[in-house]
Amino acid sequence: MRPVLLLTALALATTPATAQHWSRSWMAAPLAWKAPADKRPDLTDRTIRQVVRISSGGQRIRLRLSNEMANEPLTIGAVHVALAGADGAILPGTDRIVAFNRVQGATLPARAPLLSDPIDLPVQRSRA
Repeated sequence: MRPVLLLTALALATTPATAQHWSRSWMAAPLAWKAPADKRPDLTDRTIRQVVRISSGGQRIRLRLSNEMANEPLTIGAVHVALAGADGAILPGTDRIVAFNRVQGATLPARAPLLSDPIDLPVQRSRA
């Protein structure tokens, strides 16, 4: 069974009392994990880009990648996050490199999640 990546964005929110907390903001499964292996696309050496809508804002974000549904490790290369304009294009000056334990790229063990280092990127909640 091929690994299937799940993503959760976490935003560092500030409350009126200035207390800070991480809040889960968005979650998706880009592929149906129960799909037969021959029905899943081969993502080897491919770039995946997703525009996500988040439900809460904050000054920093973290990404939680999950390989919890897979029986094999999943290696990922460079990960970036940026703000997108109305047309989906990256807004200038917002591209950030995502690190995992201060290193770019990572291997997610089978049946395990991986949390990114905090990323300084102010985000606002999406308006549907």
